[in-house]
Amino acid sequence: MRPASTAAVLLLTVLGLGSCWAEDQPAGCEACDTAACADLQSDPRNCGACGAACPTGATCQSGVCACAGGRTACGGACVTTQSDPAHCGACATACPADAVCSLGKCAQSCDGALTQCGASCIDTTTDPDNCGACGASCGADGTCEGSICMCSGGGSTATDPANCGSCGNVCAPGQKCVAGACTCGAVGKSFAGDVQPILTAHCASTGCHGGASPKQGLDLAAGHAFASLSNTKAAECSDGRLRVAPGQPSDSYLMDKLLGVDLCLGTSMPKQKALTSQEIETISNWICAGAPSN
Repeated sequence: MRPASTAAVLLLTVLGLGSCWAEDQPAGCEACDTAACADLQSDPRNCGACGAACPTGATCQSGVCACAGGRTACGGACVTTQSDPAHCGACATACPADAVCSLGKCAQSCDGALTQCGASCIDTTTDPDNCGACGASCGADGTCEGSICMCSGGGSTATDPANCGSCGNVCAPGQKCVAGACTCGAVGKSFAGDVQPILTAHCASTGCHGGASPKQGLDLAAGHAFASLSNTKAAECSDGRLRVAPGQPSDSYLMDKLLGVDLCLGTSMPKQKALTSQEIETISNWICAGAPSN
């Protein structure tokens, strides 16, 4: 390509296209209404041609949009042409209103052991969007193996406490994942004998969560802590979250503060010295047991 003149390069730079005309620009660069050059072979916003955007989650490979999980890019979305009634067998091949899409063909009923989910015929043993049952999604990164969702790293949503029920859903310390639900262990804890000593030692000092004006109105001193925690809304959260939801440590804001996750305001607590994993598990087990005032 003949080098552009200095004046032309200056004009194109002002227009936001100059970098695509520089002499040192790599091959395959195209000016696609952006300040930077677009590689039509790999840019998902300009895949194969300027403005040809790939569906969300798809990549651009050799100028063609590629969807994950065997899906096909159709009409701005990644679809499964084996079961999608709007794209049955091929993009934009829609089935009649009284038909279903079964194995890439429009039919009156689902073929073989497939399960009808709406107008789609699904193999619920392998479909990540309908794993084990219609609508049971394994999430963007999950796969379905034998009707059970498997997450990145190999964790099963049926038994993995780091992916319990769905990928990324973490059970609270001390909880187990049984049949896709976080459950409490058999060991119960006493509030007065096990939990209050931890709160007194780490949280109930004057100027923190003790004294005449405890922060956030949360008084964790002996004789006041239980009433300030159990079934009480967290003052710093606008979503009605409870400081302690009896039986549900994963839904208790006290656990969020101790673990430093999903915070409404501020940082994890306590600030001076974090609790040990054993202390956090003790509090979680107490909540799991129904947060009794024993």
